[in-house]
Amino acid sequence: MMKLNEVFDVSYGNKFDLNKMQLLPVGSGGVSFVSRSEKNHGVSATVARVNGVVPYPAGLITVALGGTKLLCSFVQERPFYTAQNVAVLKPIGPMTFSEKVFTCICIRANRFRYGAFGREANRTLRFLEIPSLSEFPDFVHAHAGSISESLENVLLQIEALSSVETQVPSSSETLVKVSDLFAVNYGHSLELNRLVSHPGGVNYISRTARNNGVSAQVLPIPNLLPSPGGCLTVALSGSVLETFYQTEPFYSGYHIQTLTPLQDMTPEEMLFYASVIRANRYRYSYGRQANRTLRDLLIPAKEAIPSWVYGSCRRVVDSIRAQSL
Repeated sequence: MMKLNEVFDVSYGNKFDLNKMQLLPVGSGGVSFVSRSEKNHGVSATVARVNGVVPYPAGLITVALGGTKLLCSFVQERPFYTAQNVAVLKPIGPMTFSEKVFTCICIRANRFRYGAFGREANRTLRFLEIPSLSEFPDFVHAHAGSISESLENVLLQIEALSSVETQVPSSSETLVKVSDLFAVNYGHSLELNRLVSHPGGVNYISRTARNNGVSAQVLPIPNLLPSPGGCLTVALSGSVLETFYQTEPFYSGYHIQTLTPLQDMTPEEMLFYASVIRANRYRYSYGRQANRTLRDLLIPAKEAIPSWVYGSCRRVVDSIRAQSL
């Protein structure tokens, strides 16, 4: 094991305040602003360059030293500035992208040692211990050359969801029930421990909030057809109202309902409705579940879908590709 300051030069960032920065649109050639957020690789905005302050270069690691997302660590792929309580790690020697990502995982694994707004990591980060490079698992080095290929495959999948033609709905703000737009049905209610796991098999959808709801892949079940893709799955309990657009056939566990559109919808429209349904999570908890009320939940009518929804997947892909150049 080695201490972080034996592998990295540890500095404490720019300590800028976002409300004092000039905000710029994403893709405008500005500088990423890294805060203590756990989302979007810690990048919370794009800002204009500050006179006399050179941004940190791409390829360095940022670590949140305080807040509720303490020790969230990311490899920054564009030049950046940092907010308060964000450390920057610069490798002392050569290090591949995969090795940096694994280092981020090792740093995050120490979160249990700290508490938000109590014991923060400002003074102790440099002394955290991680495995030496020679002790990194073999899989870290084995995947070093496949990162860009994997990213491009993901981008192609996202791009395929983009609408072929831009549609301009009316400005109506009419709200309708979920059951007015979707056929609402319970899933298979299968128990995963009675199924046979098989990589590359049929997706198994549970009430998890991760991985698009897919918690495993299983062998096909004789005499039981999977649900077809092209629908939404909604968790009725557990991670209540976690909603995902399924593009492939799947089996489902307990308390999962499937929403099949009553009229043709584009993938982007389906993703929009997944977000709208998920936005109602605040109404529920482990006590109040969605079994009886999902079908009556109010959502925008199809003609009230905002125009920016159409072509949004393609714009996301174009933005990521532009930033990775």
